[in-house]
Amino acid sequence: MDLWSDRWVASLDEVRQSFARFGLLDDRIEFLEGFFADTLKTLKGKTFAVVRLDSDSYDSVETSLEYLYPLVPRGGVVIIDDWHLAGCRMAVTNYRNHCGIADEIHLCEGNSYWFKGQDYGFPRFPGA
Repeated sequence: MDLWSDRWVASLDEVRQSFARFGLLDDRIEFLEGFFADTLKTLKGKTFAVVRLDSDSYDSVETSLEYLYPLVPRGGVVIIDDWHLAGCRMAVTNYRNHCGIADEIHLCEGNSYWFKGQDYGFPRFPGA
């Protein structure tokens, strides 16, 4: 039984309203609707100075890191919203171990972040 069924979905309108509430909605924002495994592969070739993952489960965090981490350049930051969740923390730890990522993890109120110090991370994109 999924006790958090109401937490897994947000409509595009709800997300847009959140961005607007903080004055962040402008023409530079691109929204992708759908499951991580389906939508993140469309980002091949883009770069992100900041990636903030709020994906809760082991599988979604793992998928997000596999697709997004290689798109973060050296000096970029990765923010993990759900560090306090065991599955999330395990997915991050396993990914970092697999890629040899040793950048210091900083903790802040149940979340974590680190600055990317080297160009590592394996791309999940075919042929990349």
